[in-house]
Amino acid sequence: MALQDHLKSRRDRPLLVAAKAVARPDQGTLVSNLEEGEIFLKKEGQAYRLVWTRKEKARGRVLEEGQYTFLGFRARKGEWFLSAAGGRDKIRLKAGETTQLALDLSVKVEFKAQQKRTGAVFLGMGVLGDRGKGVSIYREGKRVRFGYRLAPGGASGSMNYG
Repeated sequence: MALQDHLKSRRDRPLLVAAKAVARPDQGTLVSNLEEGEIFLKKEGQAYRLVWTRKEKARGRVLEEGQYTFLGFRARKGEWFLSAAGGRDKIRLKAGETTQLALDLSVKVEFKAQQKRTGAVFLGMGVLGDRGKGVSIYREGKRVRFGYRLAPGGASGSMNYG
């Protein structure tokens, strides 16, 4: 299930996990380089939404020991949001230990054009982020669209993605 579909569903609301100073002996701590945003995990059918804000000094999020599925993340930078699927990677938290989840917040945009024998031109675009997974970029609550122009004097427009 796509991250956005998962978040919209009413039936599987994620539990909110905010900053907590001290972990119990049966819990592990997840630390991320995410300055502001959310990480989405799932364990045994239960979804978790780990939230980070810029104002917090505590970077760790305390969770029960076990194996979690990384569903994705949303990172905020000013008025920009980056939303990415996790690709079902596994994260193992061990009791009494800290696990680091380093997210690559860079974005790679690839454009492709192919001209067929008929003269028709097919355009393609990929927007990739952390671990080569698809990402969506938002500004002021709207998905950022990418423009194109075929030279010389060719067609132009904008493309959807994600």
